[in-house]
Amino acid sequence: MPFVHRVFPEHRLGVIWIEGSVTGRLIVDAHNALFLDPDWQPGFRVLWDARYIKELLLDPKEVEMFSQVVEKLKPAIGNAKVAVVTLRRFGKHLDHESR
Repeated sequence: MPFVHRVFPEHRLGVIWIEGSVTGRLIVDAHNALFLDPDWQPGFRVLWDARYIKELLLDPKEVEMFSQVVEKLKPAIGNAKVAVVTLRRFGKHLDHESR
């Protein structure tokens, strides 16, 4: 499986490990898996372990789909803080979009 998620309620933390060729659809699936997990609570922190992503394949339609999913999941996400761990910088454009 290209991603695995786990919720650690005792640490108020959700972790997503994602690897390989990553599409917008895969990112949406990972979001749904984490934020709809029965152990997830709004406001938990999120850690994305993206160290083993080989390529990030996003097209404009998937970016729009991702925005819609995030909007739908807002009540579940709450005020969650998010950190992404990578082996390399993905670029200023992605950094700017994630803020």
